[in-house]
Amino acid sequence: NGGGKTVALKSFGLMALSPRLGLPCNASPPVKVGWWDVGVCLGDGSGVGGGSTMEWRLRRYRELLAGAKEGGGDHPKLVIIDEICTGTSYNAGYAVGRSVIEGLLNETDAKTGFIVTTHNDDLKIFSHSHADITSANTRGTTRKLNYGVWGTSEGLEAVEREGGWGDGFVER
Repeated sequence: NGGGKTVALKSFGLMALSPRLGLPCNASPPVKVGWWDVGVCLGDGSGVGGGSTMEWRLRRYRELLAGAKEGGGDHPKLVIIDEICTGTSYNAGYAVGRSVIEGLLNETDAKTGFIVTTHNDDLKIFSHSHADITSANTRGTTRKLNYGVWGTSEGLEAVEREGGWGDGFVER
């Protein structure tokens, strides 16, 4: 909530595609860039007749997993999912999110990278304890990635930052 997760994802996606478009990419420290295919799940594609947020996300996750599993030859793939687990209950979101991440880990080749954000604390614990996943947060005024730790969602702090809710709103 205001920590910079979505901005970081969008920036990384653009940086990953820049070499393919012939654009220079300045990163410090140097990072691997130049994924050939970038699959993205950002926002909410639901609408009248299109199903719920969760139904839209389930379809998108299935498409991303199928695309990541396809043989890419020499072309690395990158999957970006912003706020996995949204659109349903906390426990169902955790189960779906963990299954999607395990699918990316177990059903793709080493040339597939993925970046996933979440507010689900159980999914943060799972990812932090998994040897093949690096956790990070974007806390602080610099919005730099801090590797090896996960952040809190700070929803009530976001309410206070936005203001205008009246006396006692946060306390209630």
